[in-house]
Amino acid sequence: MKLLTIMLLQLVTMFQPKPIADLGCGEVVAVEIGQNATHVRLRNVVSVAGQTSVPATAYLSDESDRHHALIKWVREGQDLLLDFEPLPPTTRVFDLVLDHRRRWLGVHSSVRLMSFPDVRPKYDEEAKIADSIDSLLCNFSFSELSKSDTIVAQLRTKLPLLRNYVAWKWKLSPHEVFVLARYHQKLETAATDEMVSTPVLNASATKEAGRSFTSLPSPPKVRRGLLSRMFGKPKREALPPSTAVKPRKIKPLSRFEQKMLQEERVRGR
Repeated sequence: MKLLTIMLLQLVTMFQPKPIADLGCGEVVAVEIGQNATHVRLRNVVSVAGQTSVPATAYLSDESDRHHALIKWVREGQDLLLDFEPLPPTTRVFDLVLDHRRRWLGVHSSVRLMSFPDVRPKYDEEAKIADSIDSLLCNFSFSELSKSDTIVAQLRTKLPLLRNYVAWKWKLSPHEVFVLARYHQKLETAATDEMVSTPVLNASATKEAGRSFTSLPSPPKVRRGLLSRMFGKPKREALPPSTAVKPRKIKPLSRFEQKMLQEERVRGR
């Protein structure tokens, strides 16, 4: 029993790993968190410049955003075997970053339902965003993706969960979540417009939008309650008299009225 406990402490396997968001165009096949290294197997990773290489700057980011550097990597057929500095054995979710384009965010075991506190975006005109958080928001704005990119359509349904994950991991304020949600709204709009292939936001525009609160939309307008929308009468604009009041038809005089009018005219002479 003691030997089994030691073996479990030396190697923790993440069963059926899957990311919340896959920007790497590849599959995370296996994750083993060992005492000396964390082993990750990737399959069918998209190539960059025609070469499926792994830069020396690749890393894993644990739940506290501590970076664990790449030790070595080898190719095995369609798979890439990567060894990183060891993650804590209690790690439930982490990020795998090869480069800015190829990222697997929120990698966790698919046999475990991952949920995070729901932080509702709230606009704060007087809020200040630190430079480190500003860079983080730009990083998760996915400005490198184009509107025609197939990843955009895949991300669309996962953006709410991804925002909650980012807010939980980096302890974002409701206003910072609001800024991130505005970036993601552009992706949601882009996913419905496959005919346009221009970039959603370039890096400079994204950073400027994150720092300039004047470029952000004003707070949401106050909406009427459900009952008032269902039973309340809509306000109508005042109509001009020519259309609001129907003209009265002139009733022709009867023969009796014509005879009386004629007798009055004769008496008046």
